[in-house]
Amino acid sequence: MTTPGHAPTGPATPAIATLYSDHHGWLQGWLRRRLGSAAEAADLAHDTFVRLMCSGTGRRFDSLAEARAYLKKTAGNLCINLWRRQEIERAWLETLAAAPEAFYPSAERAAIVRQALEEVIDLLRALPAWTIRLLVPQHLAKASGIYTTAFFEQLAMPLRPETRDELQWYVEGRRAGLGTRDARFRRAAEAFAAPRFQALYRVWRERGDSVVQASVSPALADAIARDVGQLECRVLAHRYRHLSSLLATA
Repeated sequence: MTTPGHAPTGPATPAIATLYSDHHGWLQGWLRRRLGSAAEAADLAHDTFVRLMCSGTGRRFDSLAEARAYLKKTAGNLCINLWRRQEIERAWLETLAAAPEAFYPSAERAAIVRQALEEVIDLLRALPAWTIRLLVPQHLAKASGIYTTAFFEQLAMPLRPETRDELQWYVEGRRAGLGTRDARFRRAAEAFAAPRFQALYRVWRERGDSVVQASVSPALADAIARDVGQLECRVLAHRYRHLSSLLATA
């Protein structure tokens, strides 16, 4: 959780530092009124300046109004991302509540989708526009929201730098054989037990530290917010059971 009032960590250009000192309090207040939550406002105000810092912009503004309009546009896009994720989560929970247990995709199948997304992230970042088409078997059609949630969690929610640093320490601790007797490791193991982080860990074992370091990049979240990065879930028209011996469905 972001500590309200603390500047984003990492190197910042003088222009970003000036924007932060002059407008952070105002932006957080604007977000609080828009979101109705002080905690979410603090997080998104922090994320706004992190995103500007990661973009490398050195832009300066001629007036107070121009600077605040720029910050409102950036923060507004983050609000849209937040509301979209919340809507997906609500739809997912409603789908699961209405579907019989037989329709639930297993945790293993969902993990396969998450790992596949992590493995193509570098390719997606290099493309100006992209669409991932997920073919869903008929018997899992009512639970496709789980896969949509996985898509947004893995691609549209960049980690904060402090979360990335703690995750890096945790995965290295797992490699070194640290156990739960270590209090910090035990807390990290609980914090990173979610499917998103487990998928990151599996890909990290294959590809190394660059996987964790890249998890703070806002590039894919920006692409999704601008609708040049998309997910399409298509339910297969037929069951294709005669091909089941050739395919491993996710």
